[in-house]
Amino acid sequence: MKKVDILYNIFDSSSSILIDGKEISQYSSLIKYTMQPFEVWYDKICDAVFNEIEDFFCLCFTADSIRIAVLKDLAGKCRWCSSFHEGKYSNDLSIQLRMQKLNLLLKNRRANYECRTYLLTFDADSAREKNMLKTLDIKNRFCSIVMQECDVKPRIYISDSTDRIKKKQAKYCFCISEETKTEVRDNSIIFFVRKEKLLDALFRCILSDVCLQALIENAKICFSNGIISENEKKELLAIEKEVEVRCDTQIELHRSKNIEFWQNGEKVSCSLFSFSYDKPGIIKCNGLTVEGLNEGKADLYIHYAGRNEIFKKIEFKVKKYNYVSQITIIETAVVMGIGDKKRINVTVFPDNADNLHEEKWKSENENIVACHKREIAARSVGRAKVWCCIGNVSASLLVEVKEYLKDINVVNSQLEMYPGEEKALEYTLVPNDALDKNIKISSKNIMVCNVIGNRLQAKEVGQTEVILESQLTSLKQVIEVKVAKRKIKLFRRK
Repeated sequence: MKKVDILYNIFDSSSSILIDGKEISQYSSLIKYTMQPFEVWYDKICDAVFNEIEDFFCLCFTADSIRIAVLKDLAGKCRWCSSFHEGKYSNDLSIQLRMQKLNLLLKNRRANYECRTYLLTFDADSAREKNMLKTLDIKNRFCSIVMQECDVKPRIYISDSTDRIKKKQAKYCFCISEETKTEVRDNSIIFFVRKEKLLDALFRCILSDVCLQALIENAKICFSNGIISENEKKELLAIEKEVEVRCDTQIELHRSKNIEFWQNGEKVSCSLFSFSYDKPGIIKCNGLTVEGLNEGKADLYIHYAGRNEIFKKIEFKVKKYNYVSQITIIETAVVMGIGDKKRINVTVFPDNADNLHEEKWKSENENIVACHKREIAARSVGRAKVWCCIGNVSASLLVEVKEYLKDINVVNSQLEMYPGEEKALEYTLVPNDALDKNIKISSKNIMVCNVIGNRLQAKEVGQTEVILESQLTSLKQVIEVKVAKRKIKLFRRK
C-alpha cells in the first residue's frame, strides 16, 4: 500500500503531490493537477491516483477545512483508498489578515487599485432565504460580491430537500438539516447545515473563497506592476505544512541518532526550534542529533524558537546493546564449478545478539562469485574472497571457480595391441584445469584389456572398448582396443 500526500495551497490554487515521500515526476499523469484549482480535480483525484500507482493507498490531504471535508467524503467512497488523514497547516494566517497586510502595503506605497466585482448566481426554495441572499452587501478594499437570482443551474442553491437539490444541479448546495456534514453527489457539493447556521456556512464555504480569489488576483497584479516584491507576494500566498520530524526513536546507550526537520518536502534548519525533556538525563538533543545518556525512556519536547508551547512530542528509548563478537565460517576455502550455488554454514557468537539483523555478505569480485545472504553463486573462472560482516566483526572464505570439463581429446581412438603388451593411454582435457579433471578409465572386458590407472594391459586376443568418463558430468569418450597375436615373419636362407 502506498502513502499519498497532497498539499493544496488555497492561496495560489497549486498542489504538491508526494507518493511514499517522493515528489511525482514531470511525466506523471498527476502533474496536471498540481497547477489546477481544487474545484477542477476534486472528483477525479482518487481514480487518478490509483491509475498512477495501481495499488491501494492511504491519502493525507492538507487544505482548509471545507476542501478537506469534500475530499474526505469522496475518499470514503473510493474502493482503492484504504484510509484518509487530515493534514494541518503550520501557518494558519487567515485570508482577512492577509488582505489587511496587502492593503497596508498598497497604502504605504500610495498605490491605487480598482475594486473587482464578482457575480454569484443563486436560488432558494423559500422567499426568506432568497431575500437574505439578495440583501447581502459584501464589499471590501479589493472586491465586491453581487448576488443575482437565477433558477437554471445557479452557483448556490438552498433547500431542505435532497431530491430538489438533485434536480437543480447547482455547484454548491446548502441543505437545511439537523445534522452537519459535507457530501458530494453527482456534480454538486452539498453542505448539510442547521437553519440558524446557514449564513455562517455561506461565508465559510462560498463567499470567503471569492475574497480569496480577489486577494490572489490583486497580489499577482501588484507584483507584475512592481508595487510589491516577489518575497512579499510569496508571503501573501504561501502555505506551510506542519513540520515533520525524522529520527530513529531507538538509541543505543552512549551513541547518537540524526534528527531532521522537514517542511513542504524540504529540510529546514534546526535553529528554528528549541528542545526540552520530560525526564532529564536520559537523552540530549542539539538539533542535529539525539544522544542516549542513560538507559530508559524519555519524551523529547520540540518548540518553535522563542516560544514556550510544544508543537511536537516524541518518545525515545535508550538501550544498551549486546553486539556480535565472533563470526566463524565452517569452510575457509571452497572450489566450485561455473553455475554452482552453495549454502555457507556460519556460526555467530553470541547467538542472541541485538545486531544479528545487520548481517551482510560481500564479494571481492561479483563477476567471479556473487552472494545473497548465506548463499554464494559461481559466475566465472577465478578466485575471490567472500566476507560475512555483522557490525564491526567479519569473517571470510576463499572461493575458487573453475569450468566443468568440456571435452576429452584422445590421441588414438583405435588401438591395436598384442597379448602381454602394456601402453600408456594418451589424452588431454579441455580445459586442462577443469573442476572434474579426475577421469575414470575402465574396460568393458578386462579379460581382453585391463586398465590400471592410465595404462592399458593387453591380456587375451579379442576386442573391447575402453571408456574415459568424467566423474561429475555425463561427458565420456570410447576407445576401441584390438588385441591380436603378434605376426611372425619367416626368412629363407640363401
